[in-house]
Amino acid sequence: MKLPRGGTYVKTPIGPVQVGVPPETIKDSMALGIPLPGVFVVPPELFDRRRGLTLAEIEFPAYYNYFVLKRRARVVVETNDTADRLRTMMRESLFASRRPTN
Repeated sequence: MKLPRGGTYVKTPIGPVQVGVPPETIKDSMALGIPLPGVFVVPPELFDRRRGLTLAEIEFPAYYNYFVLKRRARVVVETNDTADRLRTMMRESLFASRRPTN
């Protein structure tokens, strides 16, 4: 099912999976009354240039799953480079960016 803010919600035997993670996407699941996915697939292209938005805003879905639903979200990516970039983003969003030491 296409979600209003973007992304696709897919019911699977392991639970719901969401392909594409645009900003504020959790609000779509909540408004539609459907279970929040525990698996998010980040597309190879992380940014939609036509709409001017990211398709990999995984912070809030990951934190909501972890802190509210008490489970870990799984994020599926195509490359190790993308995984590294998203790990850095998550670390900086939770702990702030590292400052160089003098």
